Amino acid sequence: MDGQEGTQTYFGGPTLLAATSALVFSASVALLYVRYQSRIFKDSNSSSGCFQSASGNDENQEDAPSETAVQVTVLYGTQTGTAERFAKKLVTEAVPRYGGKARFRAVDVEEWDFKDQLPKADVLIALFATYGDGEPTDSASDFVRWLEDQEEADEEPLLGKPFGVFGLGNRQYEHFNAMGKLLDKRFTKLGGSRLVPVGLGDDDENIEDDFDRWTERLWSSLDEALGGGAGGGAAAAAAAAPAYDAEVLPAGTPEAAGAGSLGHGHAAPAMVRVAEVRELHSAESERSCVHVELELGGSGLSYTAGDHVGVHPANSEEAVEAAAGLLGVPLDSVVRLSLPEGRAADLLSAPPPTPATLRTLLTWHTDLLGPVHRPALAALAACASDAADKDRLALLSSQEGKQEFASWVSQPQRSLLCVMREFPSARPSLGLFFGAIAPRLQPRYYSISSAPAASDGRMSITCAVVDEETSAGRRHRGVASMWLARQSEGAEVPAHVRSSTFKLPRRHETPIIMIGPGTGIAPFRGFLQERATARAAGKDLGEALLFFGCRDRAKDFIYEAELRDFVRSGVLSELFTAFSREDPGKKDYVQHHLLANAERVWGLIGEGGHLYVCGDAKRMAKDVHEALVEAAQKARGLSREAAAAELHFLADCGRYLKDVW
Repeated sequence: MDGQEGTQTYFGGPTLLAATSALVFSASVALLYVRYQSRIFKDSNSSSGCFQSASGNDENQEDAPSETAVQVTVLYGTQTGTAERFAKKLVTEAVPRYGGKARFRAVDVEEWDFKDQLPKADVLIALFATYGDGEPTDSASDFVRWLEDQEEADEEPLLGKPFGVFGLGNRQYEHFNAMGKLLDKRFTKLGGSRLVPVGLGDDDENIEDDFDRWTERLWSSLDEALGGGAGGGAAAAAAAAPAYDAEVLPAGTPEAAGAGSLGHGHAAPAMVRVAEVRELHSAESERSCVHVELELGGSGLSYTAGDHVGVHPANSEEAVEAAAGLLGVPLDSVVRLSLPEGRAADLLSAPPPTPATLRTLLTWHTDLLGPVHRPALAALAACASDAADKDRLALLSSQEGKQEFASWVSQPQRSLLCVMREFPSARPSLGLFFGAIAPRLQPRYYSISSAPAASDGRMSITCAVVDEETSAGRRHRGVASMWLARQSEGAEVPAHVRSSTFKLPRRHETPIIMIGPGTGIAPFRGFLQERATARAAGKDLGEALLFFGCRDRAKDFIYEAELRDFVRSGVLSELFTAFSREDPGKKDYVQHHLLANAERVWGLIGEGGHLYVCGDAKRMAKDVHEALVEAAQKARGLSREAAAAELHFLADCGRYLKDVW
């Protein structure tokens, strides 16, 4: 079944599957074993001796990788930082596990010269996220395109090379884990030999557990080939926690500044000016949602309706000051971070541009309020001076303390800053803090809520401001949404544009059905602006239905006046609204209106119409999908299986698109 980790579908049934899998696995292990042994034999006949440290230092000869070491490249393609974190976790655990037998390196695919470096990798481990509806991440697009070119040219750049693939995705998308599945298939076609079945991580459930299970299968394969395993474990991984070389420089040392320092490659931001920030909810609302207008003039950024904008936020001054206090370093200290020499550098990505003040590093580069993960807790345990703090952190970071971690850290949404406040004796060095404990602050992606032809050089963001109480009674405030809401006219923010496949049909006459409650309306506002521009140019428009929902029309019916105008002008054929909390005795959601209008919805689909869903993935998208299945049964007399197959067909041909989070 799609999404079950490691499950593959082969023609021939389970018996043939088992035999084929065993044969492929045995061949992969044998190949890796022969390669490793041949290196040892070659080295034993040289004057340098076996297992010599690359640096020539014999002091830790057993643990340092030698010239005979199998070169394992852990390649990651990430959009939000999870694949990068998993790659570093895997490498950190591998170092004590295999000692000098293998050298593991975590590499960002965007920084990897794959034409030059692929032949030098003995084993390739790929951790790749799927973005949007089956697309590669920005960083992976060139690599995926090159692999496609190699396949079309009948090349075999991975001939005999053992590989493993773990995909990161969300089951709410039709093309769940498309990149993981694609790479696993393509690596095989290009001559690679699968070490472990493809892992399919599901962010809709528990992707951490998915990765842990897949990693255990990977270790089993590598253990058989390399004879490792004895040196592994959480304690050993904590001892191998990577740290940058950190130096506090004299006061007045110039900083390495510039917006480009916040990202690289496709994600390098430009500075754009804030033209407007206005509240969309009424004064009666207990919540907040802001409309932000960004002036693009001179930034070099461009977009089309349906694209995403990546906003690079800053931490609040309150959070920054608290973090500096816990680290025991003044905020105005000028810091230089650099990669250490030797094997430790394999565990780290390039540091943020320095010299920089600690204030700059904590404000723009460090995720202080996001989720904290077990490897970070293990690193904190290693530097805790209080025995009780050390033991508690060690438990929370261990496999044995998994349930305790879930109940004390994950469920109440304790951030890194919260955890450090709870364990004040765990005071890491700056090198360890930025290298192994604090994740890099990632851009936040928003569906652009405007169309360029109607926006006079501007781009709009529709942002729900996250400011809520957690189950543990603490206040949870969204870093990016709170930061955007605080901006004033004339301020500059770093941002980049991410293209999307979530687009209007090429033909204006094609009917469209849009489903977007809450801020899910964002891309549809852009769609309607684009349709209005086409109508003004004399184009004929197909029918357009919009299903919008919110809690209370008097409080959070955002863009109501604009939507009514679109209906009056004929740009929008009909607006269906659902208000979930107006009537205490009745819940009213968009899916109820889809079912009530089943014949009309499926009638338009039968005319070649396109379906669009935008908004919450965990609840709304699931409920809407079920409603569409039920509506097909009702309107077309289909069985449930046939209705679900119809939606699957529409997704495959690009007529059922989701932009969900």
